[in-house]
Amino acid sequence: MRKVTCLFVAFVLSLMMIQINDVRSQVMIGNGTVTAQRLPINAYYGFSYSQVIYLASEIGASGDINAISWNFYGTSLTNSNDWTIYLGHTTKTEFDSKSDWIPIGELTQVYSGEFASPTGPGWITIPISNFTYDGTSNLVIAVDENKSSYNTSGDDFYSTAVTGNRGIVYYSDQTNPDPASPPTGTSLRAYIANVILGGIQQACPPVITLTATDISHNSANLGWTSLGNETVWNIEYGLKGFELGQGTPVSGVTTNPYLLTGLSPDTEYEFYV
Repeated sequence: MRKVTCLFVAFVLSLMMIQINDVRSQVMIGNGTVTAQRLPINAYYGFSYSQVIYLASEIGASGDINAISWNFYGTSLTNSNDWTIYLGHTTKTEFDSKSDWIPIGELTQVYSGEFASPTGPGWITIPISNFTYDGTSNLVIAVDENKSSYNTSGDDFYSTAVTGNRGIVYYSDQTNPDPASPPTGTSLRAYIANVILGGIQQACPPVITLTATDISHNSANLGWTSLGNETVWNIEYGLKGFELGQGTPVSGVTTNPYLLTGLSPDTEYEFYV
């Protein structure tokens, strides 16, 4: 949590939940800007294979996934753009060791081919064969990169830190790993690659980057960054440490930021959206 103090009012900004309508059919997981985790591929080596676990609680939806996007921050993947992608359901929440790969028999190949290399940073979207996600299992995404040459160390993807080793990766200049019998991984990662799953939609997409600005003795502007196209939010606020459902609700908010008034000086508050 982050605390913002100005004059006599302090706001403790907590993680938020949002109840909204989002017209997009996609789910975004991860918004970190961590680099050098080499997920989903290691473009600086000739070959790589990775698996990343996404929790059902992070996905919050079910149905047919028809595309996957990764957040690229480099300049090119000309020599690292021959991918085979697998999806699968799993009960695993993390990998126990560098050899704890999810077996290929539990995965479904949804894409194999060479795609057009990006020419700069941004989201790379790969359409896949429909994969019906059940909404209750955790989801594993495996990516096998098969082009023998390599790009630069800066041609990488953004990741988000998580609890537990949710990623496992192998990379080599000499050995092209077989997903049916992968070698012991090079590294475990307590990170997930930022992804967008196309074709499914959360009932309650998240927001990020909470702010409290223009703070006075009895008011503050509460702001946030939406990840969808929502236009109406519900806010709940209360004294620091209050439990969601026990605070003061403000329903049908249509402005962002929202001016919250009627606060007490020298008091710490938390709010949810």
